[in-house]
Amino acid sequence: MDSNSTMDDVGDESHGITVGSGSQGQPEAEPLLISAQHEMLADEPSRAIKLDDRMKTVGRTWLLAAGPSILVCLFAIDFDMLFLSTNYSRRIASDLHELDNAVWVILVGSIMETASNPFYSSVAELLGRRRAALLAAFLTMLGFLFCSLSGQLWHLILARLVVGSGCAGFPLLVAIMLTDTVPLRDFALWRSLIVCAQAVGDLTGGPAGSTLAEKLGWHV
Repeated sequence: MDSNSTMDDVGDESHGITVGSGSQGQPEAEPLLISAQHEMLADEPSRAIKLDDRMKTVGRTWLLAAGPSILVCLFAIDFDMLFLSTNYSRRIASDLHELDNAVWVILVGSIMETASNPFYSSVAELLGRRRAALLAAFLTMLGFLFCSLSGQLWHLILARLVVGSGCAGFPLLVAIMLTDTVPLRDFALWRSLIVCAQAVGDLTGGPAGSTLAEKLGWHV
């Protein structure tokens, strides 16, 4: 009797161990799930890096394609600024018979440039930097067209408002796009090209602009 009871106890204990091991067998799958989750979490940074590299490649391609147009636009902005500052009173306002109000031609554009900077920060967040830069370039060129078609001083002032709204954002957005897309080893080259285009516009805006105004008229 004692031996039978002992065997029964051993059987119960072994059965209990078996059941216990079976109940503990279910959590054995949890390390597999945890390891899979860790692998997925480990892959997310690599996927983000690949996506970021792909976006930078697309941005560099767009920048290379639009590079000449960007340089021309920056040159035109600085050329126009120097041309206007040297000819706004002697030729433009005198031709329009508005010498008393000639200062508004310069002042309106400066005020509009200052007021438009927050606007472009919001547009860049909503539409992206490239679209915001295209908008700024379009407004700048449209303002130049309106300036050439102006027949009265208030027409010219309104046109300078449009020019100022475009000139405010384009150089800033170009600098931001360079920082985002151009590698560090090529950044100095791109920055030098931009500075050279702006310097040529500053140097030629006064003398070349005055010569063109004398021979062809300031509307050109």
